[in-house]
Amino acid sequence: MSSFGITGWPDTYTRDRYWDWTLDAVSESAVLKSPVFDPIFGFGGNGKYIEDLSGFPASWLGPAPIPGRQGGGCITSGPFAWRPVPMGPGNSTAFTPHCLRRDISPWLFTQAGSAARRDWVLEGDTFQEFDRRTQGVRLGVPDMASHAVGHLGVGGEIGEMTNMYSSPGDPLFFLHHAQIDMLWDKWQHNNWDVRKAEISGPDTMYAYPFNYFANLPYQNITLESELQYPLMAEGIKIADVMDTRAGPLCYRYE
Repeated sequence: MSSFGITGWPDTYTRDRYWDWTLDAVSESAVLKSPVFDPIFGFGGNGKYIEDLSGFPASWLGPAPIPGRQGGGCITSGPFAWRPVPMGPGNSTAFTPHCLRRDISPWLFTQAGSAARRDWVLEGDTFQEFDRRTQGVRLGVPDMASHAVGHLGVGGEIGEMTNMYSSPGDPLFFLHHAQIDMLWDKWQHNNWDVRKAEISGPDTMYAYPFNYFANLPYQNITLESELQYPLMAEGIKIADVMDTRAGPLCYRYE
């Protein structure tokens, strides 16, 4: 089975694609052989290995050393070879064109992206527990889980996917987040009557229940909280997008 997934076969729903990286995380040798990284039919592979990263700005580097990283250079194969990314890395909208980098760690894939780790995420009893397991219960390599697979598994220490602000510059960002969305949908439908309206969490990044850095002030997210997309789209209430099979989203996962 390919790690590309197809969603929404019925004609009444949108079809989409996601990246089931659990199918690639069966072994370190299988990761770079994934159809996702195929240079002809996929998204291209890794960058050239760069051992010494001391010459790069600190804002370009990831939050922690990544064991088993095998790249760091610009992508040279596939449809996105030498793709210019116009913004980032770092929290800035300034025009800073640079090449798309990948620093893939097959080791991290096998640790954070395994089927066993996915099942552990899905076994969370509440949304807060599911969310915390998805993000990683602590900020460190041993505790990384589903969200880290695509970002740090592909981005390593210097790749585009590692940087919070410019990670959408790698097209794999969207396949990865479709997989995260699929897992949330699966978790919801394991107890749909309860979980179709279950939401929690802080409106401040890294605040409770994560507290990776400090006890930050926050407000609780509710169904009435608004998802905001400045300069891109109008805001929308969380209550209106809890069910992907209803309007305005109208898509489903199989």
